[in-house]
Amino acid sequence: PVLQKIALGDFSTSIDMPDETDEFSEHFIGINLMIDDLRDMTQETTQKTKQLLKQKSALELINHKLKRSKQNLTKTMQELEETTLALENEKNKYHAILQSTADGVIAVDLKGKIILMNNAATNLINQKKEPACSISIDQLIPFYEQANLNKTILPSHFLSQAISSKKSFIPNKQLVIKKNISEILPIECVFNPIMNEKKQVIGAIAVIRDISDQLEMEAKTKYLLQIETFLRESSEKMLSGNTDYALGQFLRKLRTIIGIDRISVYTFDKQPNTITIKYGCRANRIPGLLKNKQPINVAKSSLVRFLKTASLITKKEINAYKIKTIRDFWNNKIKLTNDVLIFPIFVGANCFGFLRLDMINSKINLDAQLRYTCTLACQMIASALKKRTDEEMMKEVDRLKTEFVSVASHQLRTPLSAMHWMVELLTDPEYGSLNEKQTEFIKQIDDSLKRLIELVNELLNLSRIESGKLQSNPEPVNLVEITEQIIYDLSHLAASSKLRIKFNKPLPEETPLVYADRRHIGEVIRNYLNNALKYSKMGGLIQIKLSTDDENVQFACIDNGIGIPNQQQSKIFTKFFRAENTAEHKVPGTGLGLYVCKSFIEIYNGKVWFKSIEDKGSSFYFSLPVIDSHMLQPEKTKKRTKLINNSLRLPSPLL
Repeated sequence: PVLQKIALGDFSTSIDMPDETDEFSEHFIGINLMIDDLRDMTQETTQKTKQLLKQKSALELINHKLKRSKQNLTKTMQELEETTLALENEKNKYHAILQSTADGVIAVDLKGKIILMNNAATNLINQKKEPACSISIDQLIPFYEQANLNKTILPSHFLSQAISSKKSFIPNKQLVIKKNISEILPIECVFNPIMNEKKQVIGAIAVIRDISDQLEMEAKTKYLLQIETFLRESSEKMLSGNTDYALGQFLRKLRTIIGIDRISVYTFDKQPNTITIKYGCRANRIPGLLKNKQPINVAKSSLVRFLKTASLITKKEINAYKIKTIRDFWNNKIKLTNDVLIFPIFVGANCFGFLRLDMINSKINLDAQLRYTCTLACQMIASALKKRTDEEMMKEVDRLKTEFVSVASHQLRTPLSAMHWMVELLTDPEYGSLNEKQTEFIKQIDDSLKRLIELVNELLNLSRIESGKLQSNPEPVNLVEITEQIIYDLSHLAASSKLRIKFNKPLPEETPLVYADRRHIGEVIRNYLNNALKYSKMGGLIQIKLSTDDENVQFACIDNGIGIPNQQQSKIFTKFFRAENTAEHKVPGTGLGLYVCKSFIEIYNGKVWFKSIEDKGSSFYFSLPVIDSHMLQPEKTKKRTKLINNSLRLPSPLL
């Protein structure tokens, strides 16, 4: 039995030793020792097996955890790849936006080293490729003062101010950059700090804008306004007083404005073939222009034919003319200088002479402004010489000005509309979200565009009124309905300034009708109310009153705003006029609204007027004829429409 147990692996037993020792005792002892060894080995093996099983379980657990970790890592890697792709797409989108921005953008670190630069900035400084990021912004694009081109101003000076203040910084000096040796660009700059999520400054951004076109447009606008004012004032003097004296004064001022060395007017005398320097002025360094006013013999018919060849004749055209007697007249009798421009003076088919411009040592800068100015000047000179009335002379001037305003307004409206559309796209979440500061900037841009579009529309109205091209579709109009709609449209402006609008209207059965174009009357009411909202004090009351009598409807808009200075009230309905106190209160405007209102109301046989006390408020009124019941008959309505449209075809005189 013991051996059977041992054979089965049970080493817990042993062979009992007999009392007597015999030849098997040693074998039994050896077997027992072997059993003990096997028992020990079995126990040791069992322990090791348990340890191995325990280690196996631990390894299986570790393996399971590793599998789970691998799965999690794989998932994390996929998410990381997706996030990286999304970030790359976002980066590409912002990079595309940055590169398409018209303004130059340069980002630097705290040491002033460039870390980012868009295409506009590269083009602005005339770089063929984007510079290395290790370059300092001071080395790349130094600034200069407009007033002193020898004085260098380092961009890091402005960037450090933005970084230290943690706010946007705008220099208070007119800065320029030198694109190359001969080209200098005026610029506007804004410097902003770059901050991380912890509000720590990590760098700065310089936004640089080329304002050459802006300054050129401002200069042209100022020039045209100066010319218009100058021509208007001069025409009154030339036609009302001593023509010779007034024309001499006119030419002296004109020479200064257009920057020419010498200007003179040659007129045909009563003798059939003579011409004389009638009027002229020169710079002090040019002697003897008017010392000799003796008539010059000339073949008048040949000279007139030559003057008719063009509205403007240059020295090159004079020397290339085929008739020798005319070439000799210019070169020998009136002695051409270094550069000459000739503007013929015609009234219809009649030639009175020509306006001559001279530059002694340089070339004349012939541009559209000079051509425009001298063309108008010739017309005025012709009118002065013929003693034409003010209305006849200024009709052509007004037409040219109106066409200029019309063309300029039409040309501006298309890009402004496109810019307004692009701003709306920027606010669309589909193209990316904006932070609070970006949203504020976009709103400022949108507000500025709306003001520009309003200005363009007012200029177009002005152009149409003065050219007689205003379209009108008069019909019976209920002023109460129009007024209520406009009050509703502008209610948000009233709410933003905590203003109340009170409308005192007649009973429905007493509401009169007027015969006018609904759009025109609506624009008048909107302008009146909009002015009241802009100029009223915070928390004030605006009253709108509509009353009627047997003949007229009277509209009144009453506010408690800044009022109009007494000495300026006579000009309130003229073009481009704004009272001085509007500038003090920084209220935007063009000075055209009330002029357009007056024109619209007078088209329909109405009247406009106002009352105002400075610092207490203003009341603006208009009245229109009431429609009688017989006026609603179709034949009467048709006749009155025809009369209104006929009156619109007559151009307005220039004010």
